[in-house]
Amino acid sequence: MSKREPKPLGPGTSVLRRLLDNWKGKMSPALAKHVLTLGFSEADQERMADLAERNQDGLLSREEHDELMEYVTAGHILSRLHSQAHIALGAARKAKA
Repeated sequence: MSKREPKPLGPGTSVLRRLLDNWKGKMSPALAKHVLTLGFSEADQERMADLAERNQDGLLSREEHDELMEYVTAGHILSRLHSQAHIALGAARKAKA
């Protein structure tokens, strides 16, 4: 069986992906719980929604499109970190059982 090639997190993140892949299950429970508290502020969520809506209408400047892509990349990284935290917490629960 061949392992599927993981989706890129965003431009310029291949090294970060390898770092996160090497981190599987090695996060302490305390760190994992902290990572799960990380997220975008309400202001950032509103900005992302505005940029995404205007992007669908083709109304973004180049700078705004670049900003939207930064949010997308950051969201992928955050999602990956949350996933790793859930894996670490699951491993910690299994170790206690």
